[in-house]
Amino acid sequence: MAVRSPALAKLTRPKLYDALPRPRLFSLLDEAATRPIIWVSAPPGSGKSTLVANYLEVRDLRHIWYQADIGDTDPATFVHYMRTAALGIAGRAAAALPVYSPEPHQNLARFARSFFRDFFSVLPHPCTVVFDNFQEMRVRAEGRAAFAQGLEEIPEGISLIVVSRTDPPPEFARLVASRRIARIDAAELRCTPQEAEAILGSQHLDREDLQRIQRQSDGWVAALVLMREHLSRRGAALDELLDEGKDAIFQYFAGEIFSGAKTENQRTLMLTAIPPSITPSEAVALSGNEEAPRLLEYLFRRHLFTDRRRGEETSYHYHALFREFLLQELRKRLPSAEQRKSRVHAAELLAKRGQVSDALGLFRDAGEWEAMRSLIRTHALEWARQGRAPTLSDWIEALPSSMRESDPWLEYWFGRAWIFVQPQRGRPALERAFEAFRAGGDLRGQALALSTIVTGYYYEWANFAPLDRWLPEFERLLGGEQAADLDRESELRARAAWLIALLLRKPEDENLERCAQRLDQLIDGESDLNVRVMAASTLFNYINWKTKGASAAALVARIEPILGKAEVTPLMQVWWRTHLSFWHYIMGRYGESTAVMADARTIAERFGAAAKARVDMMERGLSPTRRMQWPYFHHVRSMLEQRLGQGAASAEHAERAVALARDLSIPGLQMPHFLARLAQARAAIGDRDGAMRAIDEAIALAPPFERREFEQRRELLQIEADINAGQTDRASAGLASVLAEYRARGQFVFMRSRPDLAARLANFALEHGIETGFVLALIERNALTAPADAGSAWPFRLRVRVLGGFEVVRDGQPMRFTGKAQQRPLDLLKLVVALGGDNVDISQLMAALWPDADGASAKASFDMALLRLRKLLEVDNAVVLAAGKLSLARSLAWTDVWAFETALEAAQQSIEADVASLATAGVARRLLDAYSGPLLGADENPWIAKPRDALRAQFVRALVRLGGRLEGQGDWEHAVELYRRGLEADNLAESFYRGLMRALATIGDHAEALNAFRRCRELLSIVLGIKPSAETDHLHREIVAGHIPERRP
Repeated sequence: MAVRSPALAKLTRPKLYDALPRPRLFSLLDEAATRPIIWVSAPPGSGKSTLVANYLEVRDLRHIWYQADIGDTDPATFVHYMRTAALGIAGRAAAALPVYSPEPHQNLARFARSFFRDFFSVLPHPCTVVFDNFQEMRVRAEGRAAFAQGLEEIPEGISLIVVSRTDPPPEFARLVASRRIARIDAAELRCTPQEAEAILGSQHLDREDLQRIQRQSDGWVAALVLMREHLSRRGAALDELLDEGKDAIFQYFAGEIFSGAKTENQRTLMLTAIPPSITPSEAVALSGNEEAPRLLEYLFRRHLFTDRRRGEETSYHYHALFREFLLQELRKRLPSAEQRKSRVHAAELLAKRGQVSDALGLFRDAGEWEAMRSLIRTHALEWARQGRAPTLSDWIEALPSSMRESDPWLEYWFGRAWIFVQPQRGRPALERAFEAFRAGGDLRGQALALSTIVTGYYYEWANFAPLDRWLPEFERLLGGEQAADLDRESELRARAAWLIALLLRKPEDENLERCAQRLDQLIDGESDLNVRVMAASTLFNYINWKTKGASAAALVARIEPILGKAEVTPLMQVWWRTHLSFWHYIMGRYGESTAVMADARTIAERFGAAAKARVDMMERGLSPTRRMQWPYFHHVRSMLEQRLGQGAASAEHAERAVALARDLSIPGLQMPHFLARLAQARAAIGDRDGAMRAIDEAIALAPPFERREFEQRRELLQIEADINAGQTDRASAGLASVLAEYRARGQFVFMRSRPDLAARLANFALEHGIETGFVLALIERNALTAPADAGSAWPFRLRVRVLGGFEVVRDGQPMRFTGKAQQRPLDLLKLVVALGGDNVDISQLMAALWPDADGASAKASFDMALLRLRKLLEVDNAVVLAAGKLSLARSLAWTDVWAFETALEAAQQSIEADVASLATAGVARRLLDAYSGPLLGADENPWIAKPRDALRAQFVRALVRLGGRLEGQGDWEHAVELYRRGLEADNLAESFYRGLMRALATIGDHAEALNAFRRCRELLSIVLGIKPSAETDHLHREIVAGHIPERRP
């Protein structure tokens, strides 16, 4: 069956004909466009897509239109079409966008962030990206979360509009909370009476009829369009049977319009609804009606739920509601045999147009298995190269099991779809395929099956012993005369796999050199760039292992030019660079080796390809036959254990790495790095002397160009020792010097092997105002976790403010909470923080929040609230439940109650110590700064009253004592300032009024002192309905009498 290039209606904005402009909604879209994302959600038939398409046209906005469908469930399919869309608007600049392929340890979220960052960067600015029918992207939670993370990369100048029947899914909560999403919902999309009248057009209706139509339709666009069509018919009148809801209105009028059509047109409508889209020529072929194109154009121009889209050939798309109605009619009116025949015909037309997935779906529904198998086999290689393994696997599994099991190519493609993602699922199918290929004498099938089986074991990197079974098969296939009958592409894949198996299991085999030579001859003729890089990497591995890199230069010169091409996946780039790095190393080019491996890590971390763990496995597995690799393994393992907090294990591996490095005479350039790692490991377990001996030896062995780096590492170890010894001034000076040098060099990699010490030093720097901006950058770039004693200057992921009101800030963005369902989890958070945020007994929380529930019911309610709170905050491990106590993790969260408690403790220490007035004033200011107002402001929940009063009493008592200290020291100016600021924080505290009155009277400002009394009397009367106390009233009389009051103890 001939297949044309697909006409990508999927990436085409719906064509509009005489669409009704809606300036009211255009203004809402203009206002919403100040945020990165606009979410337009409403039930079907609300005019969402038409509104957005009309808006883009009226505002003349450059845009990408992406029509989501069920195929986008597969990330590789989605990325493929997104790249195609970018190429259409950005041209060659989009060619470098990466493709997605499911690989071991693939990190979908990391790939999404990187892909969208690059995708948005190549688009012209300004530009709008529209995702229409978003609800059809039926991806799992992991995929939705990755998509949401990708959308966080939207830059200035790019707007994104999502058109959906549903609200943003839970995975978008962070975007919603950070106010990056503007919402336009069904209520706003409802037509106003004026818009409804404009849709009804020239129909002569009185005001009462218009009001009834508006009331019955509830402003629903679909109902109004159908009413208009109904009323345009001669003799039509408003019916009284229209108050059963929107669905009833649609069914009633759609049925009436359909019944009024000619029989031939009815049949055409039903048949053209079978495929999801249809071209004019396909409509004629499917229905046999030469007038079918006119009918489709009529529906489009009358706005009767039909879109028209450009492509290689214009195509028409029925609205989902209308298509479902027509398919219902089809099932009722046409015999089953004719329905099946029409589905098969429609599938053939779609396949010819290149709409393969839609065609397969119709073949499946019709039970046309042979056509389905043929189409799968035709497109399997294309899908595999695009990384669309789940799509391929799903269609194969839709076939009858007897057909799958009897066709070795279906078994092969199914196995290949899974071997790199779930090896245990893919490998049995590949083995069955190989046996069938061998029995049938299919050399190409044998070569491809063997290649995929071996590569699967290599990617898995778990157990190579099973490769022994396949070595004789390789020799039988490639070692004799029948190898000449293989095509070059299949032979290359088989040779590369045989070379891997020999290197891993029989590195001294006599076939090894001949296999490598023949592979070298085949590489340049391979058209698939990823296969070419894979084969070259395998050959590179052989050259490094067996020839010590002697002939690698020519191979490097042949492969390096193609690495920058977009088709080469991140995994292939990492794989090649791993071997390139080792080649530089064994040739003595240590700087180049380090740089290449750093590049490989950057690629892996950026795209999530095989992840960092995969690079580490490759590093330590480069040559399993050489003992020289073992020091590097222990070196890497020591760093891993250090990051996991296993200090003793880290030191043990570091000691073994250094011992092996000495025994094996590791090149001198590498030895200082092993010793520096040992120094850090010893320091982490408290062996300061051992750490200094190791770092001093590293400095002595380091070449001149690297010596300063190791001297800095020694200085950082000394700073750690100074902090431990309480030598704050010396530690501050030393850290300031080191950080200034880091900043001057633009060096942001900071103690990667000791993240605990890096975080501790960063916190120390922030607390002492050392290189603050640079330190914050270090924290972000190195993803440092706050130490247990981190101060408020640390950039915590979560900040909770409960004094004077309530606010939650996550990752620097205030969160917004609107739904009632969020209230109880937030109440739980408020109460935990109000009660100190540390080890709050859950029985106390349950008694306060669910006072009327019994024990089991209260516990269930608590568990549900805690679960919802954690989901709401989306900061892993921020809320900790242990031994019946609930806490916020101080390494991730900060609360203003904790800051207040710290300030209160400092105030109490100041009161007890004999300090100068300036110091007292400073402590008072810190306390005032920390107390922003009553706990939770005006919140009237009964459970907050007691902790609010307790906290307020602590604040007032401490501030009054500080004020008294200032009065006793005669520092009236600061006393006035303290009491005035105290009243700003709590304007009902009588003790503050008395202190202010005393201080003002003492400095001679009797008028202001009396004004303070009047304000006190008025506020107490208005707010609390009471009079000032006798003590306050007595002070007032003394001031009126002109006496200078004395402070009472």
